[in-house]
Amino acid sequence: MILDTAFFGLARTGTVDGKYQYPILLDSRGGEIKKEDTGMVILGDHLQLGRKFVSGFDGSSKGYDETDNFMVLTRGTSLIKHPKSFYKYLLEAHAANSYHRLLYLPGISDPYLMPVLVYLGISVFDDLQLRTESALGIFYGAMGALNGEGDSEKENRKFVKEILKTLSLSIKNLSLRNLVENYQLSATAIEFLRLADRTMNEPENGVYPSYSGKILAYGNQSLNRPDIRRYRSYISGEYAPPSHLPILLIIPCSARKPYSTSKSHRRIADAIQPFRKYLHELILTSPIGLVPRELEEMYPPSFYDIPVTGDWNREEMSLINDMLRSYLSRSKYERIVAFLPKEYGFVSEVLDPADIIFGKYNRDDDLAKLKERMSAVVSGLSTKPQRAGRWDVVSKLRLQFGSWFPDVSGSIRVVRNFNLDQVLIDNKVNFVIVPERGKLTITRNAAPFFLESGRNVVEIDDFKPTANVYAVGVTGASPRIRQEDEVVICHDGDVRGVGIAKMPREAMISLSKGVAVKVRN
Repeated sequence: MILDTAFFGLARTGTVDGKYQYPILLDSRGGEIKKEDTGMVILGDHLQLGRKFVSGFDGSSKGYDETDNFMVLTRGTSLIKHPKSFYKYLLEAHAANSYHRLLYLPGISDPYLMPVLVYLGISVFDDLQLRTESALGIFYGAMGALNGEGDSEKENRKFVKEILKTLSLSIKNLSLRNLVENYQLSATAIEFLRLADRTMNEPENGVYPSYSGKILAYGNQSLNRPDIRRYRSYISGEYAPPSHLPILLIIPCSARKPYSTSKSHRRIADAIQPFRKYLHELILTSPIGLVPRELEEMYPPSFYDIPVTGDWNREEMSLINDMLRSYLSRSKYERIVAFLPKEYGFVSEVLDPADIIFGKYNRDDDLAKLKERMSAVVSGLSTKPQRAGRWDVVSKLRLQFGSWFPDVSGSIRVVRNFNLDQVLIDNKVNFVIVPERGKLTITRNAAPFFLESGRNVVEIDDFKPTANVYAVGVTGASPRIRQEDEVVICHDGDVRGVGIAKMPREAMISLSKGVAVKVRN
């Protein structure tokens, strides 16, 4: 029996029959996997190889064998050297499986390929490759494989098991993507990750968690993380720049997050303080792209870490400029001022060079130029800033939940209570701002917004949930729910609680075990 304890999109960790923890390396000498005349036994499950193929969507045999607990990717070993074909085959396997069984890839135990394979949903490996390479004197190490002398099986087995243990932990604490990106010693692994990010197929894009904690964006691969791409897509296509502020001020990012707590942004803020009521501030950064000031404390803008070198590669420059073009095409600013270091000069392809002041925050004369320009721009305005209620809170809500969220800015008040900002709509607490997670949590008072729109709703059987809602009690879920989303729990329109989705939507409606929603109230 499979019992999942945590997910990270397609990846999962848990136990089989209460004693085997996955992701797992099967020991062919310890009885965990055994050959029989008609097939094999995997952790006690009998498999008749070649007799229980799952049909593909076109009616042809796709080469998957099944037991109660496992789907064996029988074509995987031959396809693994052809990443595009293997990735397509793997997506077909996921579509046929729907989280019901653990995916087992026979013949593969490469520790430098395992992280990305686990990320893509493989939970079971065996030791055939490990034993063969160990007998040849190949030693696995943190910096890669080395040729040596003697049988290295004991050391290699320990190394692989430690990798799998770390992967299991990273699934539980939502750091799997960081591990996969920053542990790249295999060209094939890099190609698999690029394929997944490039295609953004629904199984990969749709199930990727909406929150995964700290983002260690140390390489170009971070540009294509699903959570970062979702953010950029929202800012480029759905985000509505405020119409009540007449001036756009474009400034650089800072290493410290939120940006407004950094020395550079504090100095800029001091210089423009008399004019801030006229301004909407926009921060340029990589890999996030553009960050409107009101969103700087949200996920992912406040949660990424990137080496600050001042150098921009061609892909980053193109990304920023494309986002700027899209953003400005939807804006109604009367004037634009950019205060940027010279290394941001590439934005002159989009902005009028006359609107750009190249300068640094730590130079008083540059800040004086900014202040002088602001004074001149404000004095020449034909319009004045208008009142718009708590538009900044609505902007946060729309980033997190979608542009469908209604404009209730005129009904919003934000009050401080127990060191947390509570969002009151019509004098009732609807949301709580949680800066540690860069999100807003739902209260029962907010449920009507989600029920009326059909968003973020998990339907359950007729019971009152306590600490958790288990998958067996889920009868339906809104189409776009992702792991770590805030959700409303209800039965036939009756609100039974709110909480956080702990499984991808497909898993919570397909499985009969495991925690689907962690209930808050």
